[in-house]
Amino acid sequence: RKLKIRPRHKRKRPPFSNDQIKTILNNPELELLGPEERWLIYAAAGTGARPSELVGLLPSDINVEADIPFISIKGRKERELKTSHSERDIPLIGPALEAFKNMPDGFGKYRDRTDQLTGGLNKFLREKGLLPTERHTLYSFRHSFQDRLLSVDAPDRVQADLMGHRFNRPEYGDGPTLEQKARWMEKAKIK
Repeated sequence: RKLKIRPRHKRKRPPFSNDQIKTILNNPELELLGPEERWLIYAAAGTGARPSELVGLLPSDINVEADIPFISIKGRKERELKTSHSERDIPLIGPALEAFKNMPDGFGKYRDRTDQLTGGLNKFLREKGLLPTERHTLYSFRHSFQDRLLSVDAPDRVQADLMGHRFNRPEYGDGPTLEQKARWMEKAKIK
């Protein structure tokens, strides 16, 4: 029935440091992975998107040839997003742009098998000694992305829009443009 019992005290997943991310992305062991698995790690590190959002992308959601390359995370009848705020456009910068140039049609092999992908990648990263602690997982890239945005003082609205979080103020206007988001992501990218 897929029921989960929540622990009384939720343990927060730790983020990777920038150096840890560089170590993972530059590790020759990643060559042992298939292209979809390897490039998904790059996409997760560069976008902060949830693994389920990345594998749910269709080729029409990936725009690497645009003036500002980006992905569009959208809810669909057959695949709902975690929240209504999760629908968003994310510019492609650094490792994420490299990932989607190599995977312009997305990660179709795992489109309805996110758990299989994350379980396999977490096992691989753990076996290769690339996860600094037992609590680090593929999802730690998302936490790292949030920390990087915070470290460059990105405005709260930009952070919320990039992370797919609810913005806790009345929403006026259209929010940050793709160009504005790209500027903040450029400042926060892994060098």
